[in-house]
Amino acid sequence: MKIRGKKADYIYVERSTGIKNGLFLEYHVVGQKNVLKVSQYVRETTKLKPWQLQSLDKELLRTIKKYWRSDTVVTGNERITLDWKMPNELFQIKKQILMQNIEGILKQLCIAKSEHSMKANTKEYFGNSPCGKQHSKLVSRKSFLLVLDSTQWSYKEIEEILWKVQKRYEDIYIVISKSAFFIEDISDYFLEECGVILHILEEKIAKQMRFHTIFFLLEHCDDRKKYYLFQNKYQLVEWEENQFQSLLFVAQNDTINNGMRRNG
Repeated sequence: MKIRGKKADYIYVERSTGIKNGLFLEYHVVGQKNVLKVSQYVRETTKLKPWQLQSLDKELLRTIKKYWRSDTVVTGNERITLDWKMPNELFQIKKQILMQNIEGILKQLCIAKSEHSMKANTKEYFGNSPCGKQHSKLVSRKSFLLVLDSTQWSYKEIEEILWKVQKRYEDIYIVISKSAFFIEDISDYFLEECGVILHILEEKIAKQMRFHTIFFLLEHCDDRKKYYLFQNKYQLVEWEENQFQSLLFVAQNDTINNGMRRNG
């Protein structure tokens, strides 16, 4: 399909590591919308000098500008977003949704069931677990596990989540895969304020236990949830595989838009 001169409603920008530098365009019509995918392949950045990287950025921006107008939605994959130091806006939106609705989300997840009912559904919840029959019996106390494998969460945000959690769950556990130096402070805070003990677990120990609810706050999407035993879960991921996560042109006054207007 000829694309020269056509403006796009949506532009997807993808930067990946390749054998050599190159830039490729794919143009599609989806319904009434013109969609352009711009794929830029770049040799390992360690082998490139700063001026070469700058040249690649300019080439990519020139290409975007040809098909961009003021109302075009432009998104990028993780690589280009990090290279251009752009905010991961869609992750921030998902985080905001969680923080604004945490109480309602927990209410939906924390479904009160009798021990008999839960035993009857053990196979449904845990039948495919690699841990097998040794976990056939569920405990009656409501248990919650937070798996924190992301550095994009603040003390205040985790405290707010756990404050709502402790109102609905009797046992609270935490697994930390990324550096979260404030967890000990949060643990002390909950013990002093409401007498709640936050149990910090190693991942291998947590995978041998059973939980009513698990919150997975992850940097990347992976299959780790297959190795945990749980009744229900909530997952929020910074970078989801094969999905464009970040709006490159978020505001009307950002530097890229301004640069395009000046050079247009």
